[in-house]
Amino acid sequence: MRVALIGARRVRQGLGPFLARFLTDAGAELCAVVGQTRATAAEAARALAAVDGSTPQPVTSLTEVLAAKAEALVIASPHASHEAWLRGALQHGLHVLCEKPLIWGGPEPAAHAADLAHAFHAQDLVLHVNAQWPRTLETFHALHPRAPATPERFFMRMPPRTHGVEALLDALPHPLSVLATLAPGEDAEIRQLQFHAGLQGGPRWELEFTYAVGPSAIACKLELDATPDTQRTTTYALDDFSATRTVDPQTYAMQLSDGPRSIPLPDPTPRLVGSFLAAAAAGRSTGIDPAAIPGMRLLADLVTAAQRLGAPPS
Repeated sequence: MRVALIGARRVRQGLGPFLARFLTDAGAELCAVVGQTRATAAEAARALAAVDGSTPQPVTSLTEVLAAKAEALVIASPHASHEAWLRGALQHGLHVLCEKPLIWGGPEPAAHAADLAHAFHAQDLVLHVNAQWPRTLETFHALHPRAPATPERFFMRMPPRTHGVEALLDALPHPLSVLATLAPGEDAEIRQLQFHAGLQGGPRWELEFTYAVGPSAIACKLELDATPDTQRTTTYALDDFSATRTVDPQTYAMQLSDGPRSIPLPDPTPRLVGSFLAAAAAGRSTGIDPAAIPGMRLLADLVTAAQRLGAPPS
């Protein structure tokens, strides 16, 4: 599978180089890296070559991506650029793995995301959003075999690296994707949202709401804590069963623990990349990603309501 990567440099959160390695580890051929300028694309290509010996072409446009005979596109650039690349990929029959949020900016981003998701699916093209946390549930249930498949309560505490509304866009797709896995359905909705900004005068915010879909209603509490954390600690809980993910800053090895008990957590991102490549190689859509529908609609609802209730600006 020949893949082009947009956003290969570590300018913001720096996911591009990791995605490049996961792609090549999974057997993909990284045929092109896309930069805003020829110089930045060449810089990214040199950096990737130094790490794994890949020789992607540095390019700046969709025309050059197509000339490199790409079959799939991985979008790791800032969200403002996503929609144009998604529409270009759809027009030319490219499968896409896209960083979250799928689309943002402009009027009705959720409606545009839904239109794109349906269009990709109708053409049997794979469209996956890079929302990895549902792939930790298998390990969570290995740690807690008695945890419910569909809980009555859900909690998640995350350390966003950004601030203000950007932190909401960065963090909220993770719990929303987990909730969509625990209780799937395009008719899911957010009810009774309460937002508490700057708790104790610090960088911690709380969101409380009910996630409702079909007969299921899950009481949710999310905490966004921007306090510096070198281990990138994230905790989530289903009812009374809780697990904390830690990341070794040297080896990037992950653990999922509950107090004294701890088990290895396979990095969920390579698993997501692998499943994307497998579906793309098979040449068929595996269904509409819940992170696109209803995930984008729920994200827009949460962000809009949080702004109305006092979310700090970016």
